Amino acid sequence: MSNAMKNRLTAAKTGAGESVKAKSTRAPLIDITPPLQVVANTPDELESNRENMVSNDNATTEPSLKQRMAAARTTTPAGSSAPTALAIAVDLLQPETETPGTQTPMSVAPVAIAFDEKKSSRSATPKTSLLDELCAPPAPMGSVGESRLMTVPLTENVYALMQRLDRDAAIRIGRPINRTRLITKALETVLAEPDRYAGEYLAAQQGGTTWKRRTQGRIPTELADKLPALRYTGSHRQSAGMMVSIALSNYLEKAAHELAM
Repeated sequence: MSNAMKNRLTAAKTGAGESVKAKSTRAPLIDITPPLQVVANTPDELESNRENMVSNDNATTEPSLKQRMAAARTTTPAGSSAPTALAIAVDLLQPETETPGTQTPMSVAPVAIAFDEKKSSRSATPKTSLLDELCAPPAPMGSVGESRLMTVPLTENVYALMQRLDRDAAIRIGRPINRTRLITKALETVLAEPDRYAGEYLAAQQGGTTWKRRTQGRIPTELADKLPALRYTGSHRQSAGMMVSIALSNYLEKAAHELAM
């Protein structure tokens, strides 16, 4: 080995030992950073800081349109590329491009919904048929006021029709014709148009119609009190029972037509 090589090895060994020794004898690190202290500002200092912030904001406020156009008219030299007052106005009139997510929502006017009261009322209250009305069950005992018994004469054909309706209604609805409701409804109809039914009764009598059958039912007292005046309809004394028989026959025929449908 050459002398130069030996000297280099010796120097390397000596330096390595010294560096290791220096590292082992080095003093520990000491944090010399002073502790942080919090000092509250006085009211005067706070007011001064606020005024400084307001002045800085005013200093950085963008000049108004009037100021920009006046400055452009007075300070823009001929042939300069600086924006003129006309260019500033045109620039401000250009629509701003909207960035995604900042579009103005479209307003939609509320739609009025029409409500037909007639249709709703019809659907809410179903119409009762004539047959259901005539075949309604009798009123509970004690629920009806004072009443009187009324006898109504019938022809043979009307009596047979009523018997047939009793059977068909009992099969379909479960109840026969209610005599009280039938006679009361017929009497109310005659009292509403007494002249009409008086004329129909005279026409039937002159045509040879005979009334040999009978049916009975109880009518309210307020309707029974109107029978004397009903007998004196027209120029001659009429039979109130015969007039009620004409209206009763019409209702039975309508009920038979409804039952056949």
